[in-house]
Amino acid sequence: MHTYSKHLSKDTYAIFLFHGVIKEDNYAFRNSSRKHLQQDYFKSVLLDLLEHGNPVTMDEVVLINNLTVPLPKNAFVITFDDGFENNYSVAASILKELKIPATFYITTDFVSRNQMSWIDRIEYSVNQSNFSKGFKIDFLEFTRKWGKRKNLNVIKIAEAWLKDDLGIEEIWSSDDPLDKKMNWEQVEELGKDFIIGGHTHTHKIMSHLDKELLKDEILLSLLSIEQNLGCKQIIHYSYPEGQENHYNEEVIKQLKETGIVCCPTSIHGVNTIDTDLFHLKRIAVI
Repeated sequence: MHTYSKHLSKDTYAIFLFHGVIKEDNYAFRNSSRKHLQQDYFKSVLLDLLEHGNPVTMDEVVLINNLTVPLPKNAFVITFDDGFENNYSVAASILKELKIPATFYITTDFVSRNQMSWIDRIEYSVNQSNFSKGFKIDFLEFTRKWGKRKNLNVIKIAEAWLKDDLGIEEIWSSDDPLDKKMNWEQVEELGKDFIIGGHTHTHKIMSHLDKELLKDEILLSLLSIEQNLGCKQIIHYSYPEGQENHYNEEVIKQLKETGIVCCPTSIHGVNTIDTDLFHLKRIAVI
């Protein structure tokens, strides 16, 4: 097991990034990236962090950054991206049992229509093929790598190859634990115990969008959350993909204009009280 408490120290705070937690991981090919953690492993990671550190919320991160409250020793934060149903049905009960706060960043169209991301759709389709596990993993990694670099042709070619050449039908929605998203009732219930934030409307990479499309992605996501949860203002957000080339100053400007005060990246690392709230680093847990 990775010992994630090694990232904790008295002068920094670590924000840990999760996507999903599943009861059993019996998949031969799917989930090879370990986006979804088996529940016992997830709990062991949390217990290790609890033994050596102090959990804080993203609300407290904002206060710490503003020097309103002091930074606790060995502080850590738990965050989830995308809005998978297993966040509600599996992860939440473990977090509540251990009294650990968390923030869930929701992709609103995923929730509204139980939609899959493009990479999950391709992974699902590749899994239907007769290729070896090694080829499937290599193909998926190649597509993921180039698809996230604004090379939409790679995604289109991959989807066309799977559909037209291999005869594998496209899929947009699935109730498999690796794919299923929360519904709004579950998000609302989750929001009673945890922080809910935005993660765009359709999970498009924000730096790839023109100003109008970017504005639509942000506003639609915030409006959906606020209307479905009956809350006045969402102040937390995270960037889809979240690497250096996936957000920029225009993205930050538009987020601030809508009232967002904090938006962590997915860039690996820890943070100090001086780290800008729109450039916060996170550590992906696998």
